[in-house]
Amino acid sequence: MTSCWIETLTRARGGLLAQAEEEGHWRGHLSSSALSTATAVAALLAAREAWPERATELERSARRGQGWLAENQGQDGGFGDTVASPSNLSTTALAWMALGLGGAGSSGPDSIRAAAQRAGACLSARVGALDGPGLAAALEGVYGDDRTFAVPILMALAA
Repeated sequence: MTSCWIETLTRARGGLLAQAEEEGHWRGHLSSSALSTATAVAALLAAREAWPERATELERSARRGQGWLAENQGQDGGFGDTVASPSNLSTTALAWMALGLGGAGSSGPDSIRAAAQRAGACLSARVGALDGPGLAAALEGVYGDDRTFAVPILMALAA
């Protein structure tokens, strides 16, 4: 390795170690994400069946997640991987699903209902019919033969 690379690696290592906590680990946070928020909303609402004694708390948390989605929706009605990312099909589909869960899409707060409608319109513009075959074909267009992401997204939408 050249001395330039060694110097660069040494500086990078020093910078990372300087950011470690006293206990020897790092603290951080994930970037704000519509994809992770949508997934969390679905999980929280599904958990109500397993923990009925906590249903109110779980629903309240899910509604906060839906509210965050409504507040961070793109101008086109879609959602990107981060709040600064352009909208994409996968994240928009998952956010659309999450916004419509638990009755929010039809009887929830106006902002959540409106966000679900805008996300649906965004998907319709990209996909056409919002049905299983249409969404499956659109995701196949994104991922090709790799089903690693398409299948879990379609399963979440179907559930």
